Amino acid sequence: MKWSGSESGDFDEAAVAGILRTFSFLTPPIRPSGAVIAEFRRHFEAAAGRPTLIYGATPELVDLANDLGCPQVVSLDWNADTFEAMRRIARTDWSGVIFRHGNWTIPEPEFRGRFGCVACDGGPLFLRYPDQWRTASEAAYGYLDPGGRWVSRAVDWPAEDPPFDACLRRYVDEFLAKQARLDAEGRLAAFKSLTVEIRVRSFQRVVGENFSIDQRKLARRNDEAARILFAEFPEPRLREIAEMNLLRLARPDPQQSELVSIVPPGAARRTLEDIGFVTEVTDLKAAVPACDYVLAGIRS
Repeated sequence: MKWSGSESGDFDEAAVAGILRTFSFLTPPIRPSGAVIAEFRRHFEAAAGRPTLIYGATPELVDLANDLGCPQVVSLDWNADTFEAMRRIARTDWSGVIFRHGNWTIPEPEFRGRFGCVACDGGPLFLRYPDQWRTASEAAYGYLDPGGRWVSRAVDWPAEDPPFDACLRRYVDEFLAKQARLDAEGRLAAFKSLTVEIRVRSFQRVVGENFSIDQRKLARRNDEAARILFAEFPEPRLREIAEMNLLRLARPDPQQSELVSIVPPGAARRTLEDIGFVTEVTDLKAAVPACDYVLAGIRS
């Protein structure tokens, strides 16, 4: 293992600055809401007194583990720049947090049986189903001690939702109706939320075989939404927000998104149960403005 921080020099300062800028535009439900954190807290508390492994470097999850006095927190990710950026925006001291460069789908032998909880916020969107979902979950199963928990937040859009175009128009009209009552900072914050809501809603009906996302269709949908926002809100500051959240986020290739799968909770549960987990799902639709759910697998 290695420590990651400003002393280690193992990150790229320009890349860290870019990641920090990207995160400055994000709001829930892309970032975890209070309801999501409350659900993670429930599982972290069930594993109290044992080390916690975070897939990725979500600051809200690392901060939560620190708040609860977790004896050791490890972040497993393939990008030290992301870890360093998240460390800088965290509200707790990460000096004791260990960064491990690695891949969620490739087991780390020295992690076996070491953790009371393995957690990931939104990471399943970047994994193919079923193979990468299974290998990441099998690795988590191996990392857990008996009674340990593998907890992740995922997204599922039901097919009966209203069409995307109708939702997009409604979101824009709602923003237009309320913006006059907002001061400048409040208007910027509301516009960030508008673009995030559109971004998440764009997941609707882009799923094909094996719950894989049609990455080009998703990109085209975000392109169209951006064009509408650019036309209605040409101010440079608002245009910058729309461009970042709709055209650049998780899109290293302008022609397609790098998001991979949207898996319904039933299929996700079966994958974990086949591995040997006892599962539970918490549906957060009522608390979060998206079709979020938290999936937990408990190692028997």
